[in-house]
Amino acid sequence: MDRLILEGEAYWAFITEPSVRFEPCYSINLVMDTNSLKLFEEKGHNIRCLKGVQSNTVKEHKRKTKNGTYITIKEHERRTAKKSLVIKRRVRQEKGMIINPPIFLCSDINKAPLKNGTKVKVACKEWQHTGNYGTFTGLDLEAVQVV
Repeated sequence: MDRLILEGEAYWAFITEPSVRFEPCYSINLVMDTNSLKLFEEKGHNIRCLKGVQSNTVKEHKRKTKNGTYITIKEHERRTAKKSLVIKRRVRQEKGMIINPPIFLCSDINKAPLKNGTKVKVACKEWQHTGNYGTFTGLDLEAVQVV
């Protein structure tokens, strides 16, 4: 289908090595603006809620809550849920052939393992499959660039 270039914050990125927790795959959770996420949700893509994510980019500032106590912005960020778009690439095809890993572009080697909250651009390809159990849509992870 169409190749897309998306921009946002990366969370739980497995780009250089696949995640082997369930099915081996390269993946990234991309936090974008709410309008973009709504468009992808309407198309049937997987949207995940990231409650309690620690962001390294948020400054420490105090904020008054409803009950009068003060919390830091980082604590507020951990309590409020962020929504992210899940983009994956399998390690193997159904017939057993190994798929190439996604391309990782980074000018600073110190950022190589992506930290949560890193600004990235993601190149992905939209796919759709119709089978016995319905129509499935997803995004195939092709490349990630640290901005």
